[in-house]
Amino acid sequence: MEKSYYESPIGILEIICENNKLVSLKLVDCCEKSNIETAFIKDIKNQINEYFSGKRKVFDIKINPTGTDFQKLVWKEL
Repeated sequence: MEKSYYESPIGILEIICENNKLVSLKLVDCCEKSNIETAFIKDIKNQINEYFSGKRKVFDIKINPTGTDFQKLVWKEL
């Protein structure tokens, strides 16, 4: 798993990826020392930056959220 951070206008976002898929994106209070910058994570940060600057409404990031089978079904519908 790769973990990185993005300082957004709403706070620090923690980005966790595995096998070039986004596993988790959440607000956190602070950054850890580990901050990996893969090409996939750079693309995620670029898309988030475009969103906050008003240039992006739709994301095309591959995701693989963790959760129960029911939660995964709900996320798929969303």
